[in-house]
Amino acid sequence: MIKKGRLLFISLVIPFFLYSCGIDKFYYLPQVSEGNIKRTGNTEVELSLPKLNDNPEFSIYKPNYCIFYRIYISNLEMAGDIQQSDLNLINPTLSSDFSSFASVTDPTNYSQLTHSNTFKNRNYHELELENANISDVLTGDGSTFKIMFLPIPGERPSMIDTRRTDPDTGAEYTRYLFRNNGSGRNNGIIFTTEPDRYFFYSPELVEETDYPIIAGGKNIDVALRSNSKEPAYVGHAYISMYIVTIGSAPDFSRIISKPTHVGVFKLPDL
Repeated sequence: MIKKGRLLFISLVIPFFLYSCGIDKFYYLPQVSEGNIKRTGNTEVELSLPKLNDNPEFSIYKPNYCIFYRIYISNLEMAGDIQQSDLNLINPTLSSDFSSFASVTDPTNYSQLTHSNTFKNRNYHELELENANISDVLTGDGSTFKIMFLPIPGERPSMIDTRRTDPDTGAEYTRYLFRNNGSGRNNGIIFTTEPDRYFFYSPELVEETDYPIIAGGKNIDVALRSNSKEPAYVGHAYISMYIVTIGSAPDFSRIISKPTHVGVFKLPDL
């Protein structure tokens, strides 16, 4: 588990104002506490998402939750919890990205707020689901979810809603994770995902990724390892994820809470 020291999270609504000719209001949505995130090694995480729709202070913004991710290629195979000291060993870009988000994820630092470019500038993209709109799953009604990266070749990473069962099968409500479709809908970055949208490591994932990054190119959600002479088939891939609360302001602009790091997990091989 990655920790940046011990933090005491107190849920306070803190007003923010900008002074120009008048006073412009900052709309506030609460950050997900680190205490709501429970990791099991680098293969599983449980998210307990607070219920916001019963709170009129937040429900007016029609809140739900969103997860941002980026994939990192590595020649290192890690087992168990991934610590902050491991990030540079996995991929120096992962360490750089984590450090860049440190101030904005800090729940005590309100001089650093999340805006539309916070994730865009680091090529982080919104997680999606196969055959489901993720905003209809991670709603402001609150629930407990598990995200699974089982270390079984070909086993698709999934999201499980522990409160629901699938009406068709009677099993736990499970949806497979999808990489962003690259349409640029929310962050304006257009790209294509190769060889497909599932979260696996494969030689094709590496070979099809543009390096350096090309606008409108392939696999902008992937950070290759640099200065490595090893062929793609001996590599591994990891995903780093952040969760935010999102909503709509009265002018229909997007409100994004401070992010919380969900963790770094190893993708299964294809």
